Amino acid sequence: MDLTPSMASPNLTAPTDKKVRWVPLESNPEVMTRLLHCLGVPDTWAFSDVYGLDPELLGFVPQPVQALILLFPISPAYEERYHREQDALPANPPLDPAGPFFIRQTIGNACGTMAVLHAVANLREKLQVNPDGPLARFVAETQELDPMRRARVLEQASDIAEAHRDSANAGQTAAPAADAHIDLHFVCLVRHGDRLFELDGRKKAPVDHGPSAADSFLTDAARVAREFMKADPDNLQFSVVSLGPVPE
Repeated sequence: MDLTPSMASPNLTAPTDKKVRWVPLESNPEVMTRLLHCLGVPDTWAFSDVYGLDPELLGFVPQPVQALILLFPISPAYEERYHREQDALPANPPLDPAGPFFIRQTIGNACGTMAVLHAVANLREKLQVNPDGPLARFVAETQELDPMRRARVLEQASDIAEAHRDSANAGQTAAPAADAHIDLHFVCLVRHGDRLFELDGRKKAPVDHGPSAADSFLTDAARVAREFMKADPDNLQFSVVSLGPVPE
């Protein structure tokens, strides 16, 4: 299945008590790379479009891929799957110190930035993230907190909010209003240890998609992305970007 990069932006449908909302982030590798660097990632890393999930198209993706970010429509079929997964989890899953760094999403329209944050937070050593940058400071401050308390700290993280605004305003299309209702959503797929995780702040906890080796990560993550697409095969509002070295 070929993927056409989407110019649309995501939405978090669940309301928050404080109603903190951000301008949606465009699904655009240049915009997301700008955010990446604002967070403290060296400019040797960047996001790139993934034009399809078939093996021959994956061969064009800059390697080694460290994470995939998927944008998809919040359709009735997805919502059914989402609620089924959530009902199987406890109301407040305990913090797993050995698991991936995970943040709940309480900021409306922030899921594009949340996906980037989840990628960078779990790859900070591999990416050699600046220890004095906004992301490293946030992780250091919230390392011992549970995912919901991390979310509340993020609501007050003015440096990350500024990085988000700087990137959201740099898109190729006019940014929607912060209170816009757009039924699209971003999630991050990344390795932690030897397993592939789906990190979605709308969910209660990371979703473990099974074993994944470094040299099979892209293939494994593409398999998970295809499962999202199978739930809504006639919808064209899917796009995927990869995090890897700057293309030559």
